[in-house]
Amino acid sequence: MADNIIKQDDHIRQEEINIEFSSKQWEEECFNIGCQKARDEAVKMLTQIEQRLHERRDKSWKVVGFRERTLLTRFGEITIKRRLYKNNNDEYCFLLDDYMNWRPNQSATPSLTSAIVDSATKLSFRKVGEEVEKYTAGVISSSTVHCLLTRVAQEAIDEEKKHHKSWYKDGNIPLPGERRVSILYMEADGLRIRLQREAKKYYELKSAIAYEGWERWKVMSQIFLQIG
Repeated sequence: MADNIIKQDDHIRQEEINIEFSSKQWEEECFNIGCQKARDEAVKMLTQIEQRLHERRDKSWKVVGFRERTLLTRFGEITIKRRLYKNNNDEYCFLLDDYMNWRPNQSATPSLTSAIVDSATKLSFRKVGEEVEKYTAGVISSSTVHCLLTRVAQEAIDEEKKHHKSWYKDGNIPLPGERRVSILYMEADGLRIRLQREAKKYYELKSAIAYEGWERWKVMSQIFLQIG
């Protein structure tokens, strides 16, 4: 049965929406309407943040122009315009990207990427894609999830190969330190990774790090990087 419903937007205008009512489709239709609203609100919010960053910036950063960026979020893709800046040292940056911790060429938000990668440590890429598509009513498709996971995995593999070449082929073994510090932080952990098409079902990746403290990543970023 087809019917019309009336919704109101922020400007109190009424808009008719044709929705096919059925026992299977009504949740998906409502979910998609909610996601569209969330995408609109996200663009408004990010635009406001970008404007505030522009007003509070160090005036040595001059506006070169606007650039668009598309990101995958928990409620679908959004496209946001932000200012590109240049300083007296011919350095370029996007203040919004730094503030939101968006890395160059990053296709999804950090929170979504983290959630999907975490799921991929327990399930196969294919199964994660199917589950995400099901629970988001198709807003995030299985193929999109698979592409995101493949890209993240390839970045990790490339980084590992770079370190392997530096240590074992080029002989660049880090030398023992000669400095003494008052405080040295150390962290160690292990992560079980589910394998596909391998004799073993799981592989444990072990890692450790030592550092002296933290420093801010970029001008307006809320991320801090380890020192030392």
